[in-house]
Amino acid sequence: MKLFWRPQTRASRVEWVLAELGEHYERVLAPEGGTPARLRLHPLGRVPVLEDDAGVLRFESVALCTWLADRRPERGLIPRAGTPERATHDQWLMLVVTEVEPLLDLICLHSEDLPPAERLPAVVPWASERLRAPLALLERTLAGRGTLLADATVFDLVLAAMLAWAGRQGHLERFPELAAYRDRLLQRPVARRLFAEAPPC
Repeated sequence: MKLFWRPQTRASRVEWVLAELGEHYERVLAPEGGTPARLRLHPLGRVPVLEDDAGVLRFESVALCTWLADRRPERGLIPRAGTPERATHDQWLMLVVTEVEPLLDLICLHSEDLPPAERLPAVVPWASERLRAPLALLERTLAGRGTLLADATVFDLVLAAMLAWAGRQGHLERFPELAAYRDRLLQRPVARRLFAEAPPC
């Protein structure tokens, strides 16, 4: 398999899952955004893109993470489909993808990614305030727990990567339990190796 990747993008979470599963893959630096070569990989020019063993290009980081884990059930990185544990896992995974990540993205866009003339400064405090409720819920849910379920799952890896991003934006100062949860997961041997130079996203 080939993972088309760029540093500090959502590709980092897919690479983390691949490495935790012990999959053999080639990491390929994706072309610059907005170029025809990038658009040939992904219809919107995004990363990550994974070329699977059959040569099919697949995208969307969370879909890739769950698909990869489902292919290797013996590794225990995701509960088996149809079980109550899987329902719990997917419930919380969808919560962070819909309630946390879009706000982090919005804050990043209007504080650093967009050209200064296109930024809307009022968006940043609004989105930061709205972010507190889902972070507080996650703080209560994960307080004192190493992982959501018995062992680390795709949910934990995706959330830890997201929290690394949130921490860089300064959103975890009020949430010490989430910061500790993130730090425990980032101390996993695979994570220490993968993110020695650039943190995940």
